[in-house]
Amino acid sequence: MFPDGTLEGIKVLAIDDHDDSREMLITLLVAHGAIARGAGSVSAALALLPAFHADGIVADLGLPGRIDTRCCLACAGRRTR
Repeated sequence: MFPDGTLEGIKVLAIDDHDDSREMLITLLVAHGAIARGAGSVSAALALLPAFHADGIVADLGLPGRIDTRCCLACAGRRTR
């Protein structure tokens, strides 16, 4: 978050298998200026990351198949290229 309290221009990927929770999170992020996309699973998130180029990830830690370091590494790895 920037000092003015916004997330202006920050790209965030919201990962949650519950549609209503994911949509609420995306709505909240966008209301604060973020560019937000959602994924309903780890595999969907991994498929979305190469095209979306997220700056950060907000994830449900109770996802089926568990959220692990794959998404974080995919996001972080993009920054080192």
